[in-house]
Amino acid sequence: MSKKTDYAALVLLDRSASMATRWTEAVASVNAYAEGLGKEKATKNAPITVAVFDSVSFDVIRTNVIAKDWNPISDTELLPRGNTPLNDAIGKLNGIVEKSNVKRASVVIMTDGEENASTEVTKKAAGDMLEAMRKRGYEVLFLGIDFDNWHQASGYGNLQAQTMSVGKGQVTNLMTSNAVYSSNYASTGMVSNINQLNETDDDKK
Repeated sequence: MSKKTDYAALVLLDRSASMATRWTEAVASVNAYAEGLGKEKATKNAPITVAVFDSVSFDVIRTNVIAKDWNPISDTELLPRGNTPLNDAIGKLNGIVEKSNVKRASVVIMTDGEENASTEVTKKAAGDMLEAMRKRGYEVLFLGIDFDNWHQASGYGNLQAQTMSVGKGQVTNLMTSNAVYSSNYASTGMVSNINQLNETDDDKK
């Protein structure tokens, strides 16, 4: 990432076999997030990196693509397989983050299930890595697709305000809204409460 860049977005997407029925929507939501960042003044020139993981491999499929020039991911570019080594994936993602020179970053972790296959990184070590990101002022967001992600996310030290469980059919809308919140964070450094993204007026009252 360029030293001249003040903000970047990094997305870590679970591609384990259980994601098969949600894969098209999950990929569409990542594209929606990237395209949303590309429409916002504060983030249109932001580099976006997307990595996918399973128990077979960790693959970076987009590296520092400028938001306004986003190259959409196809749902057939990669297919779901394997198990969910979330700790190991966070470790590899951390390696990317440590090489960055950005002042602010949004780190979005999307999964539909619990860690079940890591062999290299412990949960505590993964949690320490994420805490180091938060201490740098980075926005660390956990999105659980069709399962209650709060228990898992809190185990990594994530705050409830940056953790959400979202049902199938709602992920793309959430990520579109989240692009606006991430843009606000890029401008102000204030981390958003993503639990408010899908609230109705009655919910807010």
